[in-house]
Amino acid sequence: MKTCCFTGHRPQFFPWKDNLSDTRAKKLIVALNNEIRLAINAGYTRFLWGGALGVDTWAAECVLSAKESNLNIKLTAVLPYKEYNNFVTDLRYLNAINNSDEIITVGEIKSMRMLKMRDRYMIDNSGRIIAVYDERSKIKSGTYHALCYAKERNIEIKQIRWMDF
Repeated sequence: MKTCCFTGHRPQFFPWKDNLSDTRAKKLIVALNNEIRLAINAGYTRFLWGGALGVDTWAAECVLSAKESNLNIKLTAVLPYKEYNNFVTDLRYLNAINNSDEIITVGEIKSMRMLKMRDRYMIDNSGRIIAVYDERSKIKSGTYHALCYAKERNIEIKQIRWMDF
């Protein structure tokens, strides 16, 4: 089973925050959908998402949409630790979690280290990463570090530079 994972920012890092009716957000969702369709056409059937708000959730929604016409597709949430995001009430997020085919938990204890371990787990178990990151933003978040690790591991990177929108 060929596996693809995602990395990208949480909503607060984007100028539109979580307003998906913003033109730029719509363009990002279209770009995510396109990359996911290309991955499916290249034989990827398993998609790992990190269980976070923002790009992770948006990508998971795109995979769930694609899954409606292709039952071979599997969506796996990879959480950094138990009870990660248990406080979240966002319906889109909850729908993505509840409709994931599998949930993997990397660690037991809440820590920043577990976020990094989650990202590394996804990258180590994938042949491709779809990264929503733009170097011009100068944000050195977990997304930046995940992208650097993916480059080190020499997996295929499909990068969406969101500042182009």
